[in-house]
Amino acid sequence: MEIATLSVIEVPSDVLALIKSCFDSPGEARLVAALHAAGAATVSLVAREQGKVVGHCLFSPVTLQTPNEPQPFGVGLAPVCVAETARNKRVGLSLVCEGLEASRRAGAAYAVVLGKLSYYSRAGFIPAHRFGLRSIYPAPEDAFMALELVPGSLTGQSGFVHYHPAFDTLES
Repeated sequence: MEIATLSVIEVPSDVLALIKSCFDSPGEARLVAALHAAGAATVSLVAREQGKVVGHCLFSPVTLQTPNEPQPFGVGLAPVCVAETARNKRVGLSLVCEGLEASRRAGAAYAVVLGKLSYYSRAGFIPAHRFGLRSIYPAPEDAFMALELVPGSLTGQSGFVHYHPAFDTLES
């Protein structure tokens, strides 16, 4: 498997097709396209097997609504998708882990994700409430997770995490 950075403004059709195939609605594909077009794709990775796109993940900037200064730069992981034929082969986890390291190199001090704790904990995420962070989106408390990419970066921070405005267009 090859993992490559997707640094484009217009997302290739094979990547959009994969994203559409992984979700119940086209909202996530539109989100990825909008984030790329807005220059808000901090890290966007594609996994290929034998030249075919089998996975994708995207990290975009998030902001922390808190009176604390300075605020560390953070990223949100979403969406992550893996072709059905490539599932259970660690493609998704490889994308997430490489994306976390690329995000750290890009200056991110922390990352957040909304998803299954049993999956994302394998990449080091823990419930965000342990750092005093909350999601603006309704979700079970343990479904919103955070990971310090720079140790101690969330010490003394707390508040609501806001994703890029493009996320507000996602269908619920």
